[in-house]
Amino acid sequence: MGTWGPGLYQNDVSDDIKLGFIDKCKRGHTIEEATEIFIKEYADELEDEEGAPNFWFALADIQWKYGKLLPKVRENALYHIENILKNKTYNEFDKSDAKKRKKVLEDLREKLNSPMPPEKKISQYKLYKCEWKIGDTYAYPLNSEIWKNNQFYGQYLIMQKIRELDWGPGHIVPVVRIKITKDKEIPAQKEEIEILPNVPTFIMRGENLYYYMIALGNTSKRIIPKKLIYMGNHNIFKSPDNEEIVDFKNMFVYSEWKYFDKYIMHYLREIKYEVY
Repeated sequence: MGTWGPGLYQNDVSDDIKLGFIDKCKRGHTIEEATEIFIKEYADELEDEEGAPNFWFALADIQWKYGKLLPKVRENALYHIENILKNKTYNEFDKSDAKKRKKVLEDLREKLNSPMPPEKKISQYKLYKCEWKIGDTYAYPLNSEIWKNNQFYGQYLIMQKIRELDWGPGHIVPVVRIKITKDKEIPAQKEEIEILPNVPTFIMRGENLYYYMIALGNTSKRIIPKKLIYMGNHNIFKSPDNEEIVDFKNMFVYSEWKYFDKYIMHYLREIKYEVY
């Protein structure tokens, strides 16, 4: 467990709870349910003499702000406040920060003993789930203003969904590979699509690594360009021989739709396709 200051959230446990507790509620859990989930998840920290107080302090502060401080959380937080103030256990702080920490705990005690604000409704996430199936293939015309005066103007990108990705707080977005047509016609047969050039989505030139997968970040069906042309569902096209696989854990290759044209144009320019 790390501590970097005397503030209420200047330690790993409190900071994690600050980021995660309301997220749980936005995913559909009640405050009571989210509390029990966190008690189980932080079982080890609750056995730690530094981790346990920080756990209850953060939880109590957050719940008070939302107008629903559970009795168990309040009691535990106040117990640890009184214990620390009484025994002056500020071992992790120097003299100056110990004084600041004392004030932080006194302020929190005063807050927890004061009337709560009215209970605030925690709005749940409106999560998007891509309706595309694995193998769904779309043609994307390069006909927007950004492509004018570009050698690829009027051609088509052919994108195929090859997998899904959990993006953001829980949106399910497509991961695609992309090809580009050699002219201004959409190929009619799968065999014609198969032989089209693949468009890289990220290049590490120093290591000569080429990536061809990209996640299309999206939070709403309305964002998907209406000009996409559905070409059918096909078996996954053969991957490029020089493809470096993206694990989407240590490396995250993605583009939001509003930046998609500019993103792809960069890599088409980088590799200087000879498609004519």
